[in-house]
Amino acid sequence: MKRFEVGETYEARSISNYDCIWRFKVVKRTAKTMRIVDATRTSAEVVTRRIQQCGYHDSEISFPLGNYSMAPMIVASEPNA
Repeated sequence: MKRFEVGETYEARSISNYDCIWRFKVVKRTAKTMRIVDATRTSAEVVTRRIQQCGYHDSEISFPLGNYSMAPMIVASEPNA
């Protein structure tokens, strides 16, 4: 199973607007949570999000903006440099 790594940047696209891309950098992680910062903004607000296991992607997933109907999802098997 692929795991989120500290220092890596992950991205997610908006469901309703393909040109809208969010980038999140993992600052710190534990077994069940990770601290991330929005890499597309100049503010350095660090938030803590839960890590979930996903058998479909065979990796960890997380919802950096919260869990709601059209929430963006980042997947550990799809990092961006």
